[in-house]
Amino acid sequence: MSKELKRRMINDYKKAFSGYDRFIIVNYSGKSANDIAAIRQQLRRQEVKIKVVKNSLAKMAFKELGLEGLEAAINGPCAMCHGGEDIVELAKAVNNCMKGPGKIELKGGYYHGAVINIQDIRRLAAIPPREVLYAQLAGVICNPLTKLAVAMNELSARLARLFKALSEQKQSN
Repeated sequence: MSKELKRRMINDYKKAFSGYDRFIIVNYSGKSANDIAAIRQQLRRQEVKIKVVKNSLAKMAFKELGLEGLEAAINGPCAMCHGGEDIVELAKAVNNCMKGPGKIELKGGYYHGAVINIQDIRRLAAIPPREVLYAQLAGVICNPLTKLAVAMNELSARLARLFKALSEQKQSN
């Protein structure tokens, strides 16, 4: 490969990587072409794209962009997964591809200027869906209010019973 072509590819990588605020690096070694095509389709359904990279050129692009720490994740047949609505959706999509035949292996990732490791990606993938989090938050907010309403209702019921008892006591005297 000529130096000019390498420089062009590095510039393409730099342009692409600098445009992503999040991506996950995966290893796809030992996968057949059919497995990789199935992984691409599965990711595409979740609005995630996968791009195979040339390791040495990707390392140079990372170094030139100041993305230190990602070079260690680039070894063996690697690809960059990017897209999704947010980092959690991206992590979930990639994590789903790790199950079943033709699974891929996590290598590391990047999110808003920080290198993220495999454990971080797994933790992100374990976060419940946004709707579930909203429901949990609503429950946390409503629970004290519900308890307050029940307590106030009980207080007013006690007062009503007290007044009724006093009324009955006065009538019997």
